[in-house]
Amino acid sequence: MKLMLNGMEYDIPEPLSRALVAQFAAMLLAHYEKLDSKMQLLFMPVTRGILYKMERAATTEEAKKAIRPPKGGDPTLHLAELFLQTIQEGMKHAIASIDTEEDSASVTALNLALASEGPGGGQVVAYGSQWFREDDGSQDARRAIGTALSDGAPLHLGFEA
Repeated sequence: MKLMLNGMEYDIPEPLSRALVAQFAAMLLAHYEKLDSKMQLLFMPVTRGILYKMERAATTEEAKKAIRPPKGGDPTLHLAELFLQTIQEGMKHAIASIDTEEDSASVTALNLALASEGPGGGQVVAYGSQWFREDDGSQDARRAIGTALSDGAPLHLGFEA
């Protein structure tokens, strides 16, 4: 991940970005555990449906197996783990830009974008699911999920950074 602070670019090492995702995972888990068990139970059919659609869209058996929640496991936590793995993979290509106004000690601009790595890359629009590029087929959500899952360093909710 890169951080642009008032036009100066800084590289954030992967261990620090993993620690950031770990903190986010810990916050999610803490909030989820505070929910009433009946509420958690209500989430399960919804997350099972989402995971089922993701599994049907997966093109390889490895990806389908990774998307399937473990037997007896909470599908909501499994979906959150997949989400966090995707965020971790995306952070390798992210640029966070922050502009400040020194006189008032305030932030004037905050932006999170994906680094453009050739004709297939582009910036994500903050207000929708539009892309500043033509879809050349080089990036596919199913491939991105498969890549994030086969990273070799899986994230688990509640893990320590």
